[in-house]
Amino acid sequence: MHTLATDACVQSARTIERHLRTLSDWPELAPVLRATCQQLSEQWTSMIERALPKQKNERSAFITRLISGTKAL
Repeated sequence: MHTLATDACVQSARTIERHLRTLSDWPELAPVLRATCQQLSEQWTSMIERALPKQKNERSAFITRLISGTKAL
């Protein structure tokens, strides 16, 4: 799988993940297919999480500013 570089790619990946999750919850689907969809859904979820920008923890941002001596904007 490629890295998700744009917002459109992230949105598409989220859509694919939701569809796979829906299929994995479908009771009439064969057990092997349900398990496969479940695994693929989990893989897409981890890929999406890696593609999203890291959110800074407010506490770590404060400590970084304190150490570097910069003021908050």
